[in-house]
Amino acid sequence: MVLRNIKEQLISTTPLAFTLSEIVFDDLGSPIDFKLLEANSTFTREMEPKSKKIIGKSMKEWLFSSEEDEKKWMKNFKELTLTKDRKEFKDLLEFKNCWYHITASVTWPNYLIIFFRDMTRLKKAETELEIKQKELEKSQALSQSIFENTPDGVIIYEVIGDGTSGKDYILKNINPSSLKIENWREEDVINKPIKTIRPGVEEFGIINIFHKVWQTGEVAHYPAKAYRENDEYRWFENLVFKLPTGEIVAIYSDVTEEKQMEEKILEEKEKLRVTLQSIGDGVITTDEKGNIDILNKAAEELTGWIQEDAWGKPLAEVFSIVNEMTRIPCEDPVRKVLEHGNIVGLANHTVLVTRNGKERLISDSAAPIKNKEGKIIGVVLVFREKENNHN
Repeated sequence: MVLRNIKEQLISTTPLAFTLSEIVFDDLGSPIDFKLLEANSTFTREMEPKSKKIIGKSMKEWLFSSEEDEKKWMKNFKELTLTKDRKEFKDLLEFKNCWYHITASVTWPNYLIIFFRDMTRLKKAETELEIKQKELEKSQALSQSIFENTPDGVIIYEVIGDGTSGKDYILKNINPSSLKIENWREEDVINKPIKTIRPGVEEFGIINIFHKVWQTGEVAHYPAKAYRENDEYRWFENLVFKLPTGEIVAIYSDVTEEKQMEEKILEEKEKLRVTLQSIGDGVITTDEKGNIDILNKAAEELTGWIQEDAWGKPLAEVFSIVNEMTRIPCEDPVRKVLEHGNIVGLANHTVLVTRNGKERLISDSAAPIKNKEGKIIGVVLVFREKENNHN
């Protein structure tokens, strides 16, 4: 019962990959191995799709990528069984060419729980950074060339004080791309605190990242965020690292145009949604496979289907039409459009059978939706109810 409660609680609360293993002891009571009992769905999805095949196996059989790793991590986990502490390990564990931050704990009576946090992207970034740093050490000329010619902005800061304020980061070097991005002159910003150059930098939040990197030496990515200055918003994305000499380096991009484009696309989608909802005729749009994307309000009322239920379904499942006289199912108009690329209209005496079985005499037309290259990427179907109704 205790084991089941432990597993159920973990499965329902954690988004991280984790495993639950039974501690195996020798005759003298010393831990010698760990038998896998359970792995959650995140582990199966992100780390080991065939997790069921390793249930019941020794940790040595499935977890480690090398003898060196096995020796190191088995020692770590065995020590943990003696202290019965919860521990976050500084070293990363390699598993199937990915890298994971490990947090482990021992729970009653004799179970080892391991949580895996995927750090592969950071590990690769650190590896790439180490390679770049070695290259820079070999050739100062190459370093200067990269610094001067990279399209990203690069700023190097000297840290004074405790590193918690924008006044503690003094701009010591700046590359041409950064000057262009910011429209600065080098003589106006060199040897000045970033707080003086960018008054809103602390509100922007990156000083906290600077301070963390300065203290830990770890590389940090600061996702794109809006910076406000003189009632103007600009979006910046940063990668921050610490040089061996102690300076903080920020490599950043101005992604304002991309963000504005994203917002514009969202606005256009919202306009389209509002427009479709305000049209009195029923409107259904599909993708290039004939599966439903959008039903407007009128289409919901005429078909008896709501957007949430209809989305992704084949049109014929929602838009069921038959000949009024013969009761023979009519040909799918969207399928005809996708096959021939032309506008298609329904024949006379076409009846729409709604979700609840009600019949409506309708007229409609279907037309292709094409991209800039003329490729069909979907179909729009417009239909209305005629006066003659069938119940």
